[in-house]
Amino acid sequence: MSQNGVGVDLDKSLGYLLKEASSALRAAMEEVLRPLGMS
Repeated sequence: MSQNGVGVDLDKSLGYLLKEASSALRAAMEEVLRPLGMS
């Protein structure tokens, strides 16, 4: 059963990291595109 707990924690951690990366990428894109009027 401990493997299931680790798997769930890993999934949550992976999802969180993906969300953080997505937010960082979006912020960087906005920063570059905004002066060009493309955001």
